[in-house]
Amino acid sequence: MGSTVWRLPRNPASTTSPARLPTSADVVIIGAGLTGLSCAYHLLESDPDASVAVLDAAPLGSGASGKTMGMIAPGLGQGFAGLVRRIGLQRATAIYTETREAVRDVAEIIAFEDIDCCYEHVGRLMVAHGEQGEARLLRQAKALESAGQPCVRLNADELAARINLETAARKAKVAALFLPDAVTVDPLMLLHGFARAVQARGGEIHCDARVADVVDGRRVTVRLASGAIIKAGKVVLATAAESPKLANLTGRIIPVSIKVIATAPLTPEQLALVGWKGRESIVDSRKLFNYFRLTPDNRIVFGGGTPLYGLQDPPDYEDLEGELHQTFPHSHMLHVKHRWGGTIDYTLDGLPVVGPVRVDGNVLHAGGFCGHGIALGVRAGRWVADAIVAVPERRMHPDFRNTAPLVPGDWLRKTCFNLASGWMRMRGI
Repeated sequence: MGSTVWRLPRNPASTTSPARLPTSADVVIIGAGLTGLSCAYHLLESDPDASVAVLDAAPLGSGASGKTMGMIAPGLGQGFAGLVRRIGLQRATAIYTETREAVRDVAEIIAFEDIDCCYEHVGRLMVAHGEQGEARLLRQAKALESAGQPCVRLNADELAARINLETAARKAKVAALFLPDAVTVDPLMLLHGFARAVQARGGEIHCDARVADVVDGRRVTVRLASGAIIKAGKVVLATAAESPKLANLTGRIIPVSIKVIATAPLTPEQLALVGWKGRESIVDSRKLFNYFRLTPDNRIVFGGGTPLYGLQDPPDYEDLEGELHQTFPHSHMLHVKHRWGGTIDYTLDGLPVVGPVRVDGNVLHAGGFCGHGIALGVRAGRWVADAIVAVPERRMHPDFRNTAPLVPGDWLRKTCFNLASGWMRMRGI
């Protein structure tokens, strides 16, 4: 899927050979992304004597956690104003507050474990795209303000003082919202930092260990493609869109392939033309939105374009490169050097899936983070760990559930997805 710009840390985590798989463990976690590693980390924090094995089918960092944009902000798959309309102000506020705490969780672990991951507390700009975009931002601002959540309205001049964007609404009274609770990281360095923290606490990480089947019971049976079997007290499924069948989530968690590009480092002259002194992460206000940020060496990392249904390599990046050049002034000076794709997992209602697969079972799962996988993945790993060790004051959020609405039939899912994304792209909303 191409080459990312993300770097291995100076001391990358090493994984245990699949030949040394245990035959039993207190907890087996399937998926060595941020959700799985966070679960292992918090389990071992609560119970240092627990035996915890993390399994992954691919090398560390090969999945979504190592290919994300490294943009961490509060929120869910649905905008806050829409969430308020659907479930009411009180419940929506409680959920949004939880996502703000999720961002803080990541920051606190980075500081406590001294993880070198290019952490920057820069905030986020949500930028209006057209008249409909301004109206959408105004609804979002009113909803956040009514809930007492932090956001700052910026008019066109105030936005222009922060960054020069060709797509900005020039006369808008609400040209952007600034959310202070947002940070950026190098996601691959963060992932390795979590892995090293898990290993320092006695956890094992086994890569190239593909799981073929999980059979729930008093002792859960984990069968690997190699034929090996592990017996576990509890099993956590943290692969989401990569293997939904394991958690009976086929048709409930929808895999979406996205495209990302990165430029060569901007020169001081290019940076001066763009502005961006605050280095905020940025999303535009459309439903099919673009999102972008600066790296520590001043590359623009730019994601968005037309999403693709399912697990697939993007056939081309022309639409995304076109969006990049429409977004920035003097874009002929921007040279794209990296292109890659990744997968995020969506649910129909924009809410994650966290909890036991069966109420009386020993298999739990977490996923469906709808593009908020760093903060919610780390937080969900903690929720699941707390559920396993029965920490009474740190339970899973009551508004999250262990399943999601079903969209039956792969043909129907693909057709509806393509029709909806094509219509939104055509309308520019």
